[in-house]
Amino acid sequence: MHLSCAGDAGWVEVCVGLLGGVGAMELLGMSLLAHTRAPAPPIGGGSVGDAAAGGPALQGLEWGARVHLTPPPEQLVRAEVAEAAMLRARGVADHMGLQVGGWGVEMSVGGSWGAVLGL
Repeated sequence: MHLSCAGDAGWVEVCVGLLGGVGAMELLGMSLLAHTRAPAPPIGGGSVGDAAAGGPALQGLEWGARVHLTPPPEQLVRAEVAEAAMLRARGVADHMGLQVGGWGVEMSVGGSWGAVLGL
């Protein structure tokens, strides 16, 4: 599978899994939310449908489908950034008073410097 990042802003969309209740949330991990896109037409003819849309792992997905990459590739989200974002998600869940259950908190993270948007 080939992963490419559109643009150079450094922001990535992630989802943090949480399980538990107020004050007792356990971190289940983080996934990078990637969106499939149309493959480039093959060089030298053929149709777009002939090109592998991201390799065997993504074949059969519609264009624009969301794919969770767990754990996020470290070249896009540094380990210390992921850890800090997960802790922040737990704090937000506690502050919001999320009750017992499983939760997914989505946010945008500056993959190399750690800023968080959109909790």
